Amino acid sequence: MECWFLGLGCLISWNSMLTIGDYYYQIFPSYNPARVLTLVYQPFALGSMAIVSYNEANIDTRKQNMFSYALFCFSTLGLLLIDMATSGEEG
Repeated sequence: MECWFLGLGCLISWNSMLTIGDYYYQIFPSYNPARVLTLVYQPFALGSMAIVSYNEANIDTRKQNMFSYALFCFSTLGLLLIDMATSGEEG
């Protein structure tokens, strides 16, 4: 059952990442959002992987997965809330 939830979490987060790219292509047509999202995403992903790899023996994997997925969801929601607060204007 845990594997099913982990797979569902990966599917939803991947779908969210793809959808947010399409959303930003619609909102900000003057620049390439895929490049910006990749440049913002990669340092955090590499840093997180380095920390987790170094401390893997001390970290509970289940809690780590739940925390990481929740952080991803709230970060994506935060982007949408910032966009709503600024009325979709750049800057």
